[in-house]
Amino acid sequence: MTSTHPHERDDSPRARVLAAAADVFAKSGYAGARVDEIAAVAGVNKAMVYYHVGDKSHIYALVVGERVDRMLSVLRDAIAHGTNAEEKLRTAIAAMTASASANPQFAPMMLREIASGGAGLPPEILGKAASVFELFRTILDEGRREGLFRPVDPVSTHMMIAGVVMLLSAGAPIRARLRAAGGSRRTPGTENLADNVFDLVIHGLRAGTDPAASTQSAKGRKP
Repeated sequence: MTSTHPHERDDSPRARVLAAAADVFAKSGYAGARVDEIAAVAGVNKAMVYYHVGDKSHIYALVVGERVDRMLSVLRDAIAHGTNAEEKLRTAIAAMTASASANPQFAPMMLREIASGGAGLPPEILGKAASVFELFRTILDEGRREGLFRPVDPVSTHMMIAGVVMLLSAGAPIRARLRAAGGSRRTPGTENLADNVFDLVIHGLRAGTDPAASTQSAKGRKP
């Protein structure tokens, strides 16, 4: 018998407030969100929001923190049994993409935070986000030691991977509209995103590639 996820069974006022808050924060961002709107979407009065969860900053920390925790969990599980760094990178990108797709409010919230320099993120959430970075840094370091990857800056590499995954996940509605309009019949669905991101990243990481030489060669071909 298939079990139901505990979050799906929980219809308590607190759970309804947090679910509603995730929708409101994804739509309006932290600055634009209002507790009155969260209460209305949750079907409770404003006093119950404060009683069961807290003020807006506390609600936001809980909503974002829970989603970062989920992503950390799936990433750790995904890379625990990888045989080498390339396999771990592939599974990590797939896990990050699946997590973002399963939590559709997460990508819009994170893209706003990236654009604002993380202005709405409290220190404890930044610490959790740093843990996600550490997982990718560990994979990159392992790949370099194994001779699979060339040396790269781990911060920019992680930001490129995370940024592309979040942008593509948040862009699902416009990709669907493009496909429906016939303007981009080959626009990938969600199931292809992880493979596309991995293929782009791995060609730049593999040992033996020389981006500087490629750049110089491209410059030499300019008229």
